[in-house]
Amino acid sequence: MLKDLKEIVRYPISIAPMLKYSDQHSRYLFRLLTKKTLLYTEMVHANAVLKGDAKALLTFEKNQPPIALQLAGSDPIQLGKATAKVTKYNYTEINLNVGCPSKRVQAGDFGVSLFAKPTLVAEIVSQMLENSKDIPISVKTRLGIDELNTYDDLTHFIEVVSAVGCKKFIIHARFAKLKNLSPRQNRTQLALDYPRVWKLKQDFPGLEIIINGDIISIAQIKEQLTKLDGVMIGRAAFYNPYLLSRFDQIFFSGQNHPLSREEIVDQYLEYARKEAAKGTSLNWLLRPLMGIYKGENNAKFWRKKIGKLAKIGLDF
Repeated sequence: MLKDLKEIVRYPISIAPMLKYSDQHSRYLFRLLTKKTLLYTEMVHANAVLKGDAKALLTFEKNQPPIALQLAGSDPIQLGKATAKVTKYNYTEINLNVGCPSKRVQAGDFGVSLFAKPTLVAEIVSQMLENSKDIPISVKTRLGIDELNTYDDLTHFIEVVSAVGCKKFIIHARFAKLKNLSPRQNRTQLALDYPRVWKLKQDFPGLEIIINGDIISIAQIKEQLTKLDGVMIGRAAFYNPYLLSRFDQIFFSGQNHPLSREEIVDQYLEYARKEAAKGTSLNWLLRPLMGIYKGENNAKFWRKKIGKLAKIGLDF
């Protein structure tokens, strides 16, 4: 019998777990822009937590919370043990990846492949819950895969997994094709279906349903929040990070005036200098700043400047 779970703290806005994008440097910039939005890490395989350098993988900057860790894998016992190890690091939430369609992930039989195995996902979630010390466990998935693409397939998955105690589901509002499409093609060539996610919330009012998929403006976020519990922003956070600067005021009743782009840049460069002194690649450190002036007249000039700084260094 599962222990009673404490009420999940709801975050109307979150930033997606994105491989090569949601790293510690991008998250540092995001946190300068918004103090209250829930940030997700990149996907980390349970095996890496158990057999790799867990401290290096799981430690985050003091300014990061609220922050959620995304775990991947398909072995319930392994994921339960990894969850137990993660609890030492003060994460706000632990998320199970049931959405990544990459070939490597498919070969490992985890990620979106697990959509076809709701009973196994339920076993995994059960083990994670038993070892989470009341840290909420969530699942991020797609609308379906290949032939499992009906609304009934989606509701069956939700019913089976929620029955063991999972109360939060993040839905990327697209299907996934496991053959002949790359992750990028799975993201760009397949149609979005927001109404299917809205219906899911209507049919499962007791669950927390978060939507993800090409939501790139304040207006879109507001519309989605009239129907759902939350919105997860993906690559828009990386390519147009200053969008995040209004989140605290609009969605979390914050009173502070957003920092200017110049103030954000100054604070981030101070962090980047410290990281560069430790040997971190300048290319990697400066990447998150590339889009900070998106939509402004000087955006192109800024991108060139970032490229130059990556070559000449930050001692100016």
